[in-house]
Amino acid sequence: MSRPSLAPVRRAQILDAVELCILEHGIESVSFSRVARVAGVRTSMVPHYFGTKGALMGAMVDRVLDRVQELLDAAVDGAKGRVLIERLLGLLFGGAFVVPDLILVIDQLRASAYFNETTRERLVGMYRHFEQLAEGALADAYPLAAPDRRRAVAYSLLCLSDANNSFRGVGFPADYDERARVAAEVLLRGLEDEANGTTSS
Repeated sequence: MSRPSLAPVRRAQILDAVELCILEHGIESVSFSRVARVAGVRTSMVPHYFGTKGALMGAMVDRVLDRVQELLDAAVDGAKGRVLIERLLGLLFGGAFVVPDLILVIDQLRASAYFNETTRERLVGMYRHFEQLAEGALADAYPLAAPDRRRAVAYSLLCLSDANNSFRGVGFPADYDERARVAAEVLLRGLEDEANGTTSS
């Protein structure tokens, strides 16, 4: 009987090392030799399992975005309309994404996306997924609100959450989550008022 492949274990070990390099020294510190040293493997093993540095970073981006996707999908599984909106707000402004390591890695990846098309495309895909999820929930909860207003609110929730989580990552206090959520509720009330034909006071 053949032994099971070590490839999944080695790939995970190398990606753990990439993440540690990013956390300790920034994304520019990632090199085959440094990653290999941190992972405790021969330098030749890094390109053996990933090929190029671009492919290695692509795998790292996928891993981080998969983690975000899992949080998002678990929070909203099976929910619709206002229940889905409440779950989204709880996820976005309840501290679930305020995991220091996760925030730092995402911020580093976002910075590198200015210069790396593959990273940029993957990040845009993650943000678009959330935007579409939020837009669908708003359409279900506020069907009478104008579609362009629902799209604007969905995008605003994305911006508010992303900025708030980045600010938390650099030391803003936890009570800012509640401030951001209050701002999100103001946006939602505007949609509700529009759907009901009333004006916010």
